[in-house]
Amino acid sequence: MSDIEDFNEWKEIRQNTPWHLDKKFALSIIFSIFLNSGAFIWYGAKLDSNVQQNISDIVGLKIWKEKQTEDFRNFGERISHIETKTDDEVQTLNRIELILGNSRVYRKRDESQ
Repeated sequence: MSDIEDFNEWKEIRQNTPWHLDKKFALSIIFSIFLNSGAFIWYGAKLDSNVQQNISDIVGLKIWKEKQTEDFRNFGERISHIETKTDDEVQTLNRIELILGNSRVYRKRDESQ
């Protein structure tokens, strides 16, 4: 028989026989394939869980950042208000000093620097 005839015969046998494992195929290989598949699925699930946790952490940090930004804006407004009050107090002290006849005059904060 030629190689082509052998191939055709083999092909016909393969098409007519149901699929089965060869006796030489070790059970440990099947077990290791299942074990690796399970490990891969477990790793993927753990990775997805970590990604979801990171997403919730990022959202929390964005909310915290927005709150801090708003607090800093309020802080700036409060400092500006305190500076205005301090300038008013300096002017009041200057008027009092002039009335009392003391020659010492306080300067505003901006002028002294």
